[in-house]
Parts: sequence; structure tokens; C-alpha cells
Amino acid sequence: MDLFESDDPEEDVSLKRFWGCAWRLLLISPIVFLVLLVVLITDKMNPSDWVEVNVRSLPSDADYWFVVAEDSRGISVLPLYYSKVFSFTHYPDLSRLTTSSDRDKSWWKETQSLQWKSAERYGVLIRRRDEQWRFWWLKPEEIRHPSLWRFIISGQSAGIWVPGEDQAVIPSQEFLGQLNYSER
Repeated sequence: MDLFESDDPEEDVSLKRFWGCAWRLLLISPIVFLVLLVVLITDKMNPSDWVEVNVRSLPSDADYWFVVAEDSRGISVLPLYYSKVFSFTHYPDLSRLTTSSDRDKSWWKETQSLQWKSAERYGVLIRRRDEQWRFWWLKPEEIRHPSLWRFIISGQSAGIWVPGEDQAVIPSQEFLGQLNYSER
């Protein structure tokens, strides 16, 4: 008598069902594991909150620019994303910025990779070459939000149109302090 056979036909059928299910699970488990591994690696390499933000109509004397978001937790600068292999974010230290001599340097970009977050409103903070700050809260028509498809297909973009200089405000030191800036 075989190890998997018995005298009782009902028991024999239940054993065959058990081993049939066990083999199916053994065949499916590596496939499920590989799919989960691919999803995990893809998320680490290109997370869904990684958004390429393009800022248009920046003032000609803008040295640096940052996107500011305000939500129920307060005001913060959106962190920058680095690396296209294993990504990580970094909050810019606004007090360590250096002054540039011209806008043609390789670091100057009108598009930056940012860690996007949903917020009640957004703003743009720039530092001019004369080290003066300017800030704009954006109207809904001045911002193109990234698509919700980014949660399925990462690599989305957003667009911001900076209003005219006449609509800018000079941020207070208290406001800049909330954004991790202090005079040195």
C-alpha cells in the first residue's frame, strides 16, 4: 500500500485534495513573492510621491527656489529627492545656501525632483542673488497638480507659474524660521 493511499476511499480523496492544494501553493508562492519583490524594488527606486516640479516665470534674479506646502501640521518646504537608483529625500537647509554668480551654472534648474504631498495650499519661496527672499501663495490656476495616476505609474510631473513680482511678499524672519532658516 502506498504512503498516500488508505483503505477508506473518502480519506483517499481528501488526501489527494490536500496534496493538490499544497502543490498549487508551492507553485504560486514563488510567483507571488517575485511580484511583491518587484513592487517593493520599484517603489524604492521610483516612489509614487516623487514628482518632477517645473516652475515657470521665475524672476531673472532668482538664485534658489523652493515649493512650500501648508497643511494641518503647518508650513514646510517640500523635500528634494536624490538618486534615481535608491531614492532618498533631503530637506534643504535654507541657512546654508551660497550665492551664485550666474544662472547658467549646472545646478540651476527650473525643474526639481520633490517629494510631493497633498496640502491645503502651496507657495513658492525664492532667494534672489542679493540674498533677499520673496514669497508667493499660489492661486489654484497657478499650479498644475500631479496626476493621481502617480500612485499606479510613478514619474509624474507638476507645474507652477510664479505670479508677477508685484504680488510677492517679503517673508518675515518668523516665517523663514518655520521653514528651517535662520540668519547667521
